[in-house]
Amino acid sequence: ELMVKYMLESYPMMELLPIDITMGGPGLPCCLSEPNKVRRFDPTDDASDTMGFFIALLRKRKSA
Repeated sequence: ELMVKYMLESYPMMELLPIDITMGGPGLPCCLSEPNKVRRFDPTDDASDTMGFFIALLRKRKSA
């Protein structure tokens, strides 16, 4: 989440897009203003059965 936050703050041409996945959980609200646009897979969650990972979809906006 902090890496995505840094990217969005440092590069205003980048935008965070929603991910059409219902698995996992939302991002941390302390780090992102739109935590529901990212997915977080916690290794302590038995339902997801993962080592833990994070998904975010970023896109560079077209120049004006």
